[in-house]
Amino acid sequence: MTRVLYWNIESFGYNKIRPLSTKRDRNGAFVPDLDAADRLALILAHITAFNPDIFIVVETSSGPSHGPGSLISPTGGWQGCAELLQRIRNLTGVPWNLVPPLVVGQAGRAEGVAVFYKPVIPAGGGVAAGKRLFTGPNAWSPAGNGISFNPHIAAPPAAGDYPMLKAQTCFSVPHRAIPPTALNPGNLDESRCAARVAFVDNAGAAINYGGLRDPYMVTFCETVDGPPVVVQRNLTLFAIHSPPQYVAANAYLNALANVRDIAAALGALETRIITGDFNVNLLSQNGNDPGRYAALTALGYGLQLQAPALAPPPALEAYTGYFATHLRSRNASIFWSTNAGAVPYPGYRYIGSSNSSSLYSIDNILVRGGAAGNFTIANSVVGVPLNVVNPAPGGAPMGLVAMASDFQAPPRTRMLSMEYRLLLL
Repeated sequence: MTRVLYWNIESFGYNKIRPLSTKRDRNGAFVPDLDAADRLALILAHITAFNPDIFIVVETSSGPSHGPGSLISPTGGWQGCAELLQRIRNLTGVPWNLVPPLVVGQAGRAEGVAVFYKPVIPAGGGVAAGKRLFTGPNAWSPAGNGISFNPHIAAPPAAGDYPMLKAQTCFSVPHRAIPPTALNPGNLDESRCAARVAFVDNAGAAINYGGLRDPYMVTFCETVDGPPVVVQRNLTLFAIHSPPQYVAANAYLNALANVRDIAAALGALETRIITGDFNVNLLSQNGNDPGRYAALTALGYGLQLQAPALAPPPALEAYTGYFATHLRSRNASIFWSTNAGAVPYPGYRYIGSSNSSSLYSIDNILVRGGAAGNFTIANSVVGVPLNVVNPAPGGAPMGLVAMASDFQAPPRTRMLSMEYRLLLL
């Protein structure tokens, strides 16, 4: 099973995790940035607890860019990706790779997407050792300022290498050959592949996102070492960051079903995943499921975070906390009951957004092809699984993967000031 960890880290960049502040002590040496150290420690704690094979960070700072499909600039966002990649490598002892981060969206909506992945698959659980290779689906051209292009279009440009700094940092072993039987495209080496951010609809017409953040598509193949090398699975992944306004977010979500790469029939040995911050709440105000993901589930995608078949219980506040993927700042939380009223576990009134307490369950994962399992909302505030109250009210999802409550390490609660959204498949 391949584990995918998704996190929207607000304006992620080097300043979020830098080891030193910009201040100096009396001897002129830079002093430690304790808040950033706490953030980095918590990110790495999730890597340890959940042991993901693929780790997606949306809302990475893009810096000045050349528009969608270009590389993020070598500023704070890129420096943060490079720093985090090295920290993950040091922590795990595994030479993780990074899909070269490209820009989605334009103007004030522009940001990057960082997809970290393990390039090796250890033997175990009845599976032989193998490799995980980034296969695109696009290719990279170094022409001009660089461009991600579809290698299957007529007269494509020549594929080439990324800028040296990016290539050396992103790929621990550059130029690994992609098996010819892999999807997307099957005829390039790994370090000349690129993510895709430009799409056509089901009729073949180009989609104009009008400056909104484009879907971010990456593909991998997972092989068993040979000889001969055998492709055991092709993995297609879409990272989504919808617009924050409900009407626009709902329209964006429904329109995903009209993206050909999302709606098309699965390829050979393909599992397709859509994960993201959809900015629409999973549940209605009465706790029922209003079917907001229906356009995608109609295509055969299985919604991983969903309301159970049971009717929601009368005590909704004790129920909705189990679905929370978005937290308020620490100053908005309560964490205890008073004579004025009960504040139930696990939500403790820290769930929701700064704009609305009703926007608390706005992230999800959908899977098409292959069996998904172990879905867990990675809530380190109270710890997971959410099994303090057992059974959970209304059959609410408790999660399966274990991570301790962060209350055992008070300094890390500073992370609550970050936009905190985690999902695990």
